[in-house]
Amino acid sequence: MIRNRRTENIKNRGRFSAFVAGIALAAVLLQGLPVKAEAASQKTVAKIPVSQTFEIKNQAPDGLNREFQYIMTCEETKVPMPEETSEGTYTFTLKDNDKKVIEIAYEHAGVYYYNLKQQVSDKKDKFSYDETNYKVAVYVTNADNGGLDTQVVVKNPDGTKSEEAYFHNSYTGDKPAKGNTIVKTGDTQNIILWCSTAAIAVVVFFLAVFIRRKKCQ
Repeated sequence: MIRNRRTENIKNRGRFSAFVAGIALAAVLLQGLPVKAEAASQKTVAKIPVSQTFEIKNQAPDGLNREFQYIMTCEETKVPMPEETSEGTYTFTLKDNDKKVIEIAYEHAGVYYYNLKQQVSDKKDKFSYDETNYKVAVYVTNADNGGLDTQVVVKNPDGTKSEEAYFHNSYTGDKPAKGNTIVKTGDTQNIILWCSTAAIAVVVFFLAVFIRRKKCQ
């Protein structure tokens, strides 16, 4: 009877060991299976402000071109760029007094550098173009919530910071001809007063002559 108990205990121990071994094997196998994790999306968008003013001095012809072209390039390869970028260059236009915000999406932390300037392939007479070349740095850092934060720094050529990339263009036309000078309202009133006074003087003169002739008769 004692042997039977010992035998039963040995069997139970064997079953328990097999059970533990089975659990361990299952755990190892599960580790090798792909797990679908819903990780937080590490993606953020940086916004770079750009503005333009266009000044017209004197007269401007009809159909004057008021639109100007700008380009933004990156200083390194494989750097995030705005949509519609072609061969590492992002091109856009601004007309008259206009503003634009350039948006760039980032998925990894780092520091990204860009150049932003006006592109003038053919300078035209009487136009003045802003040739400032801005340096733009975008700092992308890891946020506490698992996402990404961005900071945009725009610098002038002298290294000072600017709130935006600002461009000022102008057109200087011909001055109005002297013959087209408009008479001021005050000058018109003076002319009318002078003519009225002269007319009254002439009437008084002829009236005096007429009265004198009457007396002589």
